[in-house]
Amino acid sequence: MDKSSSPRTIDVLLFDDVNLLDVSGPVQAFKSAQINGRRKYHLRFVSLDGKPVTACCGMTLSADAKLSSHCDTHDLLIPGGGGVDNLVANQTVCEAIKNRASSPAARLISVCSGALLLASAGVLDGQVATTHWSRQADTRAY
Repeated sequence: MDKSSSPRTIDVLLFDDVNLLDVSGPVQAFKSAQINGRRKYHLRFVSLDGKPVTACCGMTLSADAKLSSHCDTHDLLIPGGGGVDNLVANQTVCEAIKNRASSPAARLISVCSGALLLASAGVLDGQVATTHWSRQADTRAY
């Protein structure tokens, strides 16, 4: 099977107090993406410890795996939500972001306040990015 027909893997970061819409919207879009009847993306849900998390709406979300700072071949989708504030100084999260940013094979995708994690990892330095207007100053602080 040639590599171009293999689905890309996207790790979706789950964390307590994540905004469910920031997870479900992009996940639905990537899950629906098909070319010639073949899925283009494989989604894998990761949390800091591989355990379930509770979204801001109270729903429990299960993880497939633990976030690894050494997995730089998968894309990483970083949703927003109030729980972002608890992760901005987390070394595992920052290292995972930096590793993916340095890998030519991986992409970083953030939704809304998930951009704060990109900023805290230093990968937005000198780049143009958007986030929710209420978090703009926070993003600049990193």
